[in-house]
Amino acid sequence: AKAALRALAKTAGGKEVTPLLERLTSTRDAEVRSEAGNAAAQALARIDQPARRSVLVRDALGWAQSVDSRNALLGLLPGCGDATALAALKTAAADSDFRVRDAAVRALADWPDASAWQALTGIYRQPGSEAVRALALRGLVRLAGDENAHPGPGLIEHYRQLLAGAHSDADLRLILGALGGAVQPEALDLALPLLANPGVRAEAEVAVKKIAEAVKAQYPK
Repeated sequence: AKAALRALAKTAGGKEVTPLLERLTSTRDAEVRSEAGNAAAQALARIDQPARRSVLVRDALGWAQSVDSRNALLGLLPGCGDATALAALKTAAADSDFRVRDAAVRALADWPDASAWQALTGIYRQPGSEAVRALALRGLVRLAGDENAHPGPGLIEHYRQLLAGAHSDADLRLILGALGGAVQPEALDLALPLLANPGVRAEAEVAVKKIAEAVKAQYPK
C-alpha cells in the first residue's frame, strides 16, 4: 500500500484526490495514512483552482471519523490556500480536543501568506500551552521573514508584536534572525535595545549590522 501511494504521489491528479482522501481517512495504519496524505498533497498541488482544492479537503473533513485522519486533513489545508480553508483552520484551532487544536495551529504556522497573521497572533498572545505558543511564534517569524522581501506598512508593527510577546532569549534570538532582514531604519529602533541583553547580544549585533548595511545608502542619518 505504501509503495502504491508513493507511486500515486508522482502521477495522481485531480480525479484521484477524493479516493486518496478516502484512503487517508479509512486506514488505521499511521504510515499508510502519512503516504496517503503526501500523495493527496501532491495531487492537490496539480489542481490550479484553490477553491476546488479547498472543497475537496473540507468535504473529507466532514466524513473523517478519527482524530488522526482529521488532523492529517487539517495539514493539507495550507496547500489549498483560500479563505474557506483558513476559516476551517481557525475553527479547528478552537476545538475541544487538544490534539485537533495542535494540528490546526501547526497548519496555520505553515500557511503560505500573511492572511494567517491575525489568527496566529491571537494564539501567540493567549496560547493553550507553551508548545502551541512556540508553534505560533515559528509561523509568525516565517511570515515576517517572507514579508521582508516585499515590506508593507505593517511590517515593523509585526515585529513589535513578536518582540512584545517573547518569553525567553530563545524567542528573541528567533525573532532577531528575521528582523535582520527588515530593510527599514525603524527596524534598528527595535534591534538596538536588545544589545543590552547579554543573552541575545550576539544575535542583536548581527541584526543591527545587517540592517545598517542595508539602509545606510538610502538613510545615511
